[in-house]
Amino acid sequence: MLRFKEQMGWSQRILSNKLGVDVGTVSRWERGLGGPSSSAWKRFRNLQLSQSEDSPGATAL
Repeated sequence: MLRFKEQMGWSQRILSNKLGVDVGTVSRWERGLGGPSSSAWKRFRNLQLSQSEDSPGATAL
């Protein structure tokens, strides 16, 4: 998730807004203090797929 966020040039706030979670939640995930729920993982995967479709040549992580 961190690598994808950095590749997109997004801040934690942008990613949290796109996933519908608090920015502190993304921060905890990045620090290894817990992980996304199954619904958050699904939203993240859908976000990856939508971004790869928008960017020819981009690969989903």
